[in-house]
Amino acid sequence: MSRAFTKDDDDAALMRERDDELRRLREWLALQEKKKRFLEEDPKGRTIDEVQRAAWLESVRADIAKTLKQLEELEKN
Repeated sequence: MSRAFTKDDDDAALMRERDDELRRLREWLALQEKKKRFLEEDPKGRTIDEVQRAAWLESVRADIAKTLKQLEELEKN
């Protein structure tokens, strides 16, 4: 097989990996945003111990920010 075909295969594989990572990050972001909405707005979420709920909210917000940054970096490339 010539090097040109190998290069095309490598490029296609890299694009698939990038697309898979973007999809995975978007799905993770949707889950984290759903958790955040539950903790902030759902009546059942408000029944959770206030200290624990605040800690979880802080963690989820940090994860959302981190995920958005990762998505931004991947989309630039």
